[in-house]
Amino acid sequence: MKRFILVVCLALLSVGAYAQKGKYGAGISAVYGSEISKIGVGVKGQYYFNDHVRGEVGLNIYAKNEGVSTWDANINFHYLANLAKHKLYIYPLFGASFSLWSFDLS
Repeated sequence: MKRFILVVCLALLSVGAYAQKGKYGAGISAVYGSEISKIGVGVKGQYYFNDHVRGEVGLNIYAKNEGVSTWDANINFHYLANLAKHKLYIYPLFGASFSLWSFDLS
């Protein structure tokens, strides 16, 4: 239950990070790595191709955990579907992610 509450709080923190309008967007977020049980920080950049399509690149870096350090990079595309006259959107996304794990065995 603690993890669920932490994940929800971190998600809400990242929602408010986007404060720009126009063709570009950028933000920072707090992230949680469930495989390593550590928090981290993320940065994201978005480009709005039109009113319905946007691309996003992101990088997340996690705190070191018992000799394991990790980060991941993501590229995503979102398609915004308007549900309630510019007040509620859903966006299916597709993309790719790359993560790197480093182990210090000494």
